[in-house]
Amino acid sequence: MEIGETTVTWEEQRMQRFGVQVLIAHHTRVTPESWTLELCSPFWRLYTMDKRGGFITCGGRRLELAPDRLYLVPAWVAFMTGTARPVGHGYMHFLLNGFPESWLKTTFDRPVELPLTGATGVLAQQWLAVIQHPAEEGRSLPAVYGWAGVLAQAAVITAVEALPAEPRAKLSQWIETDQALRVALDRLDADPAARADNAELAALVGLGLDHFSRRFKAATGLTPAQYRIERRVLTASRWLATTKRKLDDIAEATGFTDRFYFTRIFKARLGVTPGEFRRMHRLERADVGSS
Repeated sequence: MEIGETTVTWEEQRMQRFGVQVLIAHHTRVTPESWTLELCSPFWRLYTMDKRGGFITCGGRRLELAPDRLYLVPAWVAFMTGTARPVGHGYMHFLLNGFPESWLKTTFDRPVELPLTGATGVLAQQWLAVIQHPAEEGRSLPAVYGWAGVLAQAAVITAVEALPAEPRAKLSQWIETDQALRVALDRLDADPAARADNAELAALVGLGLDHFSRRFKAATGLTPAQYRIERRVLTASRWLATTKRKLDDIAEATGFTDRFYFTRIFKARLGVTPGEFRRMHRLERADVGSS
């Protein structure tokens, strides 16, 4: 790959794909009345609390949220929130790019608790300093989201590095062997409404249809058709949570044939209709009940 006179190697291209995209970054005060949410989303969350009292429940287990900890809630993990008293709550929603979906789902299937020490602790302090007073001089919205992105990436790296050897080895293997599929993945990621069938995608990467289908599922844990649905639901949920786009517009833009099919697929995947999902995330962004 040539950019001007600079050659970008495949190794550099691979590493450039890894990162986070912050969707929402905010600080609020939650109460026992407001922070009673049932959540499951195709993006990650990062939580901090300024005192004890808050908790999340996942898989029947209750995790108390301590002020000297940082918490990651992976995408697609269903959980409930609650607090015994008013608590200051810093949070963000972010997309995690560059990791195989199948690896993420099997490796991160529950909330992750991290100590606020080392680089992660320093970054968390900086982010909280700007997010609690965003209107002050030098604490602009770009600073809030800039520090949020750096913190989220550091937290994910810390969580990955703390994994046992086996899942880390599987991730390394995927990174080393995904080159043949990257063009097809990029095509589906860039345009969720893309109509390219398996034969087109296989030809795009220079593989036979059966070989392509096997390699694709081995790398992602999904068939190409399932991957398309995941990306469409991901894009739709992001727009539902962060924009005022109409449901018909979102359905068309993400490649669903109509609003009714979109609603059926969305509810089957997330357990709620698109309208219910949007209302849930409006509650999250409200000052009295954010998550």
